[in-house]
Order: sequence, then C-alpha cells, then structure tokens
Amino acid sequence: MANKGPIGIAEQLNYLIQWFMEYSEMQKEDFYSILLDAYSHKDMNGVSNSLNSLELNNDRPPSIFQCRMKLFREWHTNWNEEEKNEFLARLGRMDEKFMEKFNAEIGCNNVD
Repeated sequence: MANKGPIGIAEQLNYLIQWFMEYSEMQKEDFYSILLDAYSHKDMNGVSNSLNSLELNNDRPPSIFQCRMKLFREWHTNWNEEEKNEFLARLGRMDEKFMEKFNAEIGCNNVD
C-alpha cells in the first residue's frame, strides 16, 4: 500500500470512530480520561494530564491503543471547533451513555 501523505480531517474522524467501536470497556475508560483532558481546556502549555496515564514501558513497543491515543492527541490539536464538535456528535451517536457521562463531567468542569 502506497503512502498517500497526511490524511484529511474526515478520514481522521472516521478512523477514531472505528477505533472507538473496537475498544474494550477498559480502553473506553482510558479514552474517556484522555477525551476529558482534550476538551476540558485545563491543560498547561499543551501538556495533558492524561499523558501520565499511558506511560510507555521502555522494554516493549507501545500498544496499538497507545499509538491510537497518540494520534488522537495530535489530530485533535489541529482540529477547529466545528471539527471537535463533529467528533463529539459522532461519538454520541455511537455510544449515548458514554457521551452523557462525558457531557455531565465537562459541564461540571466548566463552571469554574
């Protein structure tokens, strides 16, 4: 398969939604924390608190899940607000309970 260069936003969203549907419940919980960090706007100097939760073991290569989380962080940083909102809307269509929990948490965090 030939490398076609960087992928577009629509493809990024499609990949992330597909991956989300493949996650185990434990991976969804890990992703939930990363998603909260990404959307809470409380990161310092662009460094997310969730980086500590997925430390890499120097003796082993990163897992597929860790690679996907790295891509999510990189892609999310470059999205505009409309694209970020589209991602959340698509997640909500895939897992309503996950997004209800997320929206309740974000609502509490933004009341500062």
